[in-house]
Amino acid sequence: MKQNEKLLLTSFIFTIFVVWLHAGEPLLSYVPGQVAVPGFFMLSGYLFMKGIPSDDAAAEKEAVRGKLKRRVNTLVIPYLLWNAIYFVIYLVTGRAQIGEIFEAVFLYRCNPVFWYMFQLILITVLAPVIYYIMKKGRAAALILLAAIFTLAVLYAKLPFHYCNEDALFYYCLGAYLVLRGTYGDGGTLRGACSGLREQQAATRPEAGTHRNPPSPDDALHDSLPAASLPDDAQRGWIASCASSAASFAAKRELSEAAEWRRSMVPPARGFIITVAATALFLLVRSVLPADLRNICEVGYRAAGALAVYFLVELVYEKKGGIEVRPWMKVNFFVYATHYMIIRIIWALETAAGLNGNQTANVITYLMMPAICIGTAYGLSVIMKKYVPKVYSVLTGGR
Repeated sequence: MKQNEKLLLTSFIFTIFVVWLHAGEPLLSYVPGQVAVPGFFMLSGYLFMKGIPSDDAAAEKEAVRGKLKRRVNTLVIPYLLWNAIYFVIYLVTGRAQIGEIFEAVFLYRCNPVFWYMFQLILITVLAPVIYYIMKKGRAAALILLAAIFTLAVLYAKLPFHYCNEDALFYYCLGAYLVLRGTYGDGGTLRGACSGLREQQAATRPEAGTHRNPPSPDDALHDSLPAASLPDDAQRGWIASCASSAASFAAKRELSEAAEWRRSMVPPARGFIITVAATALFLLVRSVLPADLRNICEVGYRAAGALAVYFLVELVYEKKGGIEVRPWMKVNFFVYATHYMIIRIIWALETAAGLNGNQTANVITYLMMPAICIGTAYGLSVIMKKYVPKVYSVLTGGR
C-alpha cells in the first residue's frame, strides 16, 4: 500500500507540472515542466517490468503477455477515444475537416498532448524486447541504456518522425531500476527472496530437531504476491541489497537482512544527489554549444524526475505516511482533459478583458493546476455516478 501511495503522489506532482507546462507561461514551465513527462515515461517503464516473476519461465511469459493485453485497455482504447472526442470538438467548431479524421484519431492531430500516449504505445510494443535484453545481465542492460541515450542525444539530428528516442531512454531507465536492481540473474526482489529461502533451507536442521523461529524475511517471501513488490522496492537499490544477500545466505541467518538493508540509498541522500545532478546538467548546458546541449537536456530531465520521487519518499517517511486524497487519484483524467480546460480558462480571461493584465495572467497560471484538477475530479465524480462504464472505458479502467 505504501508503495502505491508513493507512486500515486509522484504521479500527482508530475500531473501538476504537466498542467503548468501546457498552460503557456514560462514561469514554471522550464525545469519542473520538462521533468514531468520523462517522469511519466520512467514510471511507465517501472510499472510494466515490476512484478514479472523471473524464477518461473511459464509464469514469466504469461505475466508479460498479460501486461501487454492490459495495455490495450489502459492505453490504446483511451488514446483512440480521446482523440476522436477532440476531433469531434474541432470539427463542430470548424477547426478541422472530415478528411482529417485518420490523422486526428490515430496521430493525435487535434489533441497534441497525446503525443505521450502515442509514444508510450509504440514503446510498449517494444517492452518485451527491452525486458529480455535487460534480463540477460547488467552489462547488456547498461549497453542498451547507453545506446538509447546516444540516440536520444542525437535525436534532433536524425530523421525519425515517430520514434522518440529520449522517451525510450526514460522508459528503459525505469525498467532498469526494476530488472537490474539485483546482481546476478534475479530481476525482482521476489526471485532474490526465493533464492535466499532455498539456500537457507539447506542449512536448517532435519525434521524433528530444534529449529530457529522463522525470520522476518521468511514471512516477507510467504506474503509477497506474484504481481507486486515490497514497499521499498521502487528504489532500485533495494533489490541490489537483496541479491547480494543471497550469496551470503549460507553463512548468515536471514534475521541479519535488516543490516543489509541499511546499505540502501536513503531518500535524503538520493534527493540531494539527484538535485545536484540536475543543477550540474543545467549549469553545463548553459556553457555548451547549441548542438551539444541535448546531452544535458536528457540528463537533467532524468535526474529531475528521480529527484521528485526521492522528495516524495523523503516527506512520506518523515511524516510517517501521506494520505492520498481522491482528487489525487484522477491523474489520467486530468491529463486527458487539461488541454481543453486550459484553453477554456484562457478564453474566459480574454473575454473578461484581463488578457493584457500581467498580474491576472500570473495568478491564473499559478492556479491552473488546481482549476484543472478540481474540474476533472468533479467531472469524474459525476461520470462515475451516472455513466460509470463510460468513465471506465475513457480512463482505461483506472
